[in-house]
Amino acid sequence: MKFSASNDTKEFENPSVGSHNATMIQVIDLGTQVQMWEGEEKRANKVLLVWELDEKMKDGRPFVVHREFTTSLHEKASLRVFLEGWRGAKFTSDQLNNFSLENLLKASALLSLVLSKNGKYVNVSSASKLMAGMPKIVPVNPVFYFDMENFKQDVFNQIWPWVQKKIQSSPQYEACINGPVDPVPDGLGDTGNDDDIPF
Repeated sequence: MKFSASNDTKEFENPSVGSHNATMIQVIDLGTQVQMWEGEEKRANKVLLVWELDEKMKDGRPFVVHREFTTSLHEKASLRVFLEGWRGAKFTSDQLNNFSLENLLKASALLSLVLSKNGKYVNVSSASKLMAGMPKIVPVNPVFYFDMENFKQDVFNQIWPWVQKKIQSSPQYEACINGPVDPVPDGLGDTGNDDDIPF
């Protein structure tokens, strides 16, 4: 995923590659998005996960990074593999049946950033639990959970404009504005958490 220090795409800063102390600050439901795969148009429900890093930009603000996932918790789905690596533990059947991405808010992570193939950007590669003794970040950026099944305009207004445009292209957003929206079939609900697992 590409990201920059500001909405100005002409000039941006990248955080350093490697491991970073990070905390989850935003979980954003993007609704159904269209993408091309091997010449075919595919549609999938997407979510954007956003972290604040311990590294600062030149102006003193902390870097913020993000990664987009399909909202699937299938055994081989990228989101599930990523989350289990972060937790340092597999999900139990009960946890999978009652999981909510909202549980990720303010969860700490040791985030691994890698350089993109073209060398211009830094991508979120993986996450794991913080090492013993590492302090948890107190975020300075807005912390929120945006879910179109429970659409809140004040939360939507806090989202980056380029992300708002993606959301507005989804049928779920249109239904939020013009009428009832059908539940997004992503199999995500609520669950409790073990003390030694970040979420």
